[in-house]
Amino acid sequence: MALRIVGGSYRGRRLYSLPGRATRPTPEMVREALFNILSGGIAGSRFTDLFAGTGAVGLEALSRGAARVTFVEKSSGALKVLAKNLALLDCEGRYRLRPGDAFTCKRVGEEEYIFAAPPYAEMHRMGQLAQHLARYASPDVCWILQHPKAFDISGIARIWELLDTRVYGSNALSFFLKLKEG
Repeated sequence: MALRIVGGSYRGRRLYSLPGRATRPTPEMVREALFNILSGGIAGSRFTDLFAGTGAVGLEALSRGAARVTFVEKSSGALKVLAKNLALLDCEGRYRLRPGDAFTCKRVGEEEYIFAAPPYAEMHRMGQLAQHLARYASPDVCWILQHPKAFDISGIARIWELLDTRVYGSNALSFFLKLKEG
């Protein structure tokens, strides 16, 4: 599958991708819709791309003016491809690469946006991720979860305030704000 940046300063640039179906990159249509929704808030923001894979979403954020993107990925194969994509776009100094598991990453405390597109095999753990992010994320963070449109987000909505869900084919994007304590 050919991946490319949809908008911003890197628009049209092709990205490396992983062979096979182990990684499921966020489709262009979904990335474009996501950044159209976030358009006013991306410039100068701090953005985290959990389950980063090839880095397409985080690179799209950089392309559209994010000040810094943190990429979290545990697959060594995906990390190699992500490193190639970061070098290809020459965005040194504007990103952090965190090899590791999204479920244990504690460095999400200062971002304005956290994007997560977990592998389908991990969807049953989204309640666990919601609790983890609620513990470590900043109070005003917007968490965006890409999920199958049939995925039940009601458990997450008990921990995070659901702002909106948008459906794009078989994919959905749900936008959450951290619930205030007390």
